[in-house]
Amino acid sequence: MASYILIRIPGEIIVAHIEKCSMNQSSSGRISGLCFKKLNVTTPISKLLVDRLARKVEVDSIAVPLPFSNQELSIEDSGSMYVVTTPAGLIIKWTHLTGILDIHFGFQFNLSSYTEGLCGICNDDPDDDLKMQNGTIITNLEDIELFIESWEIEKSLEVTTRRPARNCTEHDCSHCIELLNRRVFIPCHDKVSPKDFCEKMWINYTYFWNYECDALSAYVALCNNFDICIQWRTPDYCSCTDSEDQPRTAGEIWNGGVDECALYQCLENGSIISVEPDCEEEPSPVCEREAEVVLGIIDKWTCCLQEVCGCDMTLCEATIPSCTDSQKLIVGHSLLSCCPQYKCECDPVKCPNVSTPECREDQFMIHVQEGEPCCFSPLCKKDDVCVFQEVSVLNPGQSMIKYLEGDFCHTTECLEEKDNHTGFHTLNFTVVNCSKECDIVNVASCDGKCPSATIYNINVESHLRFCKCCRENGVRNLTVPLYCSGNGTEIMYTLQEPIDCTCQWN
Repeated sequence: MASYILIRIPGEIIVAHIEKCSMNQSSSGRISGLCFKKLNVTTPISKLLVDRLARKVEVDSIAVPLPFSNQELSIEDSGSMYVVTTPAGLIIKWTHLTGILDIHFGFQFNLSSYTEGLCGICNDDPDDDLKMQNGTIITNLEDIELFIESWEIEKSLEVTTRRPARNCTEHDCSHCIELLNRRVFIPCHDKVSPKDFCEKMWINYTYFWNYECDALSAYVALCNNFDICIQWRTPDYCSCTDSEDQPRTAGEIWNGGVDECALYQCLENGSIISVEPDCEEEPSPVCEREAEVVLGIIDKWTCCLQEVCGCDMTLCEATIPSCTDSQKLIVGHSLLSCCPQYKCECDPVKCPNVSTPECREDQFMIHVQEGEPCCFSPLCKKDDVCVFQEVSVLNPGQSMIKYLEGDFCHTTECLEEKDNHTGFHTLNFTVVNCSKECDIVNVASCDGKCPSATIYNINVESHLRFCKCCRENGVRNLTVPLYCSGNGTEIMYTLQEPIDCTCQWN
């Protein structure tokens, strides 16, 4: 392969890749056995790779379907050519059949931008178009090969370069002129002169002498650059047609199968023969998601087997839980798995409406579960408990410690005796001057990473979010001493410590 910089502007670069043609990509008579196969377009947004012969496009090394757009970078396939528009305003047209590449500036292109490369410098001064990458300007056309090599960035095969040696004065271009003087091509004559085309293309590329359809395709492609569309493929020009009466050029290969792949090639004499696919061996992809396997698909253009990663739902082992009447089944999908993930969530709408009672002064309100795990009813209850600051509830014998502002810790303990005034058990408060915050002993905790994802659901037109959190799975009561270093006192405190941790739905 040989690679060349076609255009380089601030922030963008266009690189052409020349490779050897395979048997199905080149018929006898091709000039050098080389094909302009790939095009690299590097922009500040993304890196684009276009494989013309494989009809494949990658953005940042990922194959994408067309049309594709990302901010100001876009690419589409018109059927006859690729059309790429870059953020800087470069418009690239690359025809499928002839490989002719046209690069011009869109209306948003900054004409003051400095351009360089094989395509020359865009400053309306032809004298410096052959400027090498080191700044040297080639003035003798005999040294054109030095100019081309200066913009070469990779080379693993020998590429022979030469400048046109023939002209229509010394050689016969009459047949080419006769072809292009037909009425159908006249609308383009003012933009692409038949004499110039025949002298610069036809007479210097003997391949066109035997493959007239390719020569006419090249001329029409140049006309397309001036937005001139010519409907020229008729039996008068290229008589070879496929089974669906679509015109085909000599050397062209296409898939004529209906339910299966069947490649055909049009020969120079107009006959059609079947050919075998010419496939390149590629490494199998690495499939990393759960239930993801390597699948083989047939490319409709090349009839070659391609391996891709796809989901095999039969490998999923997830069971669907049975939800209660007050729950709804939620189906989630993770970027890490092909398998759906099921869970039951509370649906408050399905719970019966209950009225809120008014509790007496000697009662407090609690919410109790009644049958359904998601439904709770308010209930006024006067229990054998201690109530601290109308928020905390302690059973007799329980205590809790809090750190107050300043240097004081205090312990709240629920006693067995009842308070005749409130009806609850009595609270006992102990205040200790610790001179500093009490030191708490090390207690086990839960910490770790759990999967999460957000996936767009086209059915509800919104993102579904699925998160699992690292939570305790079972706790135990642990009584620990709290030691106050200020005065040497010690306080016993009961807390809950996790005995196991798992990833649970949030």
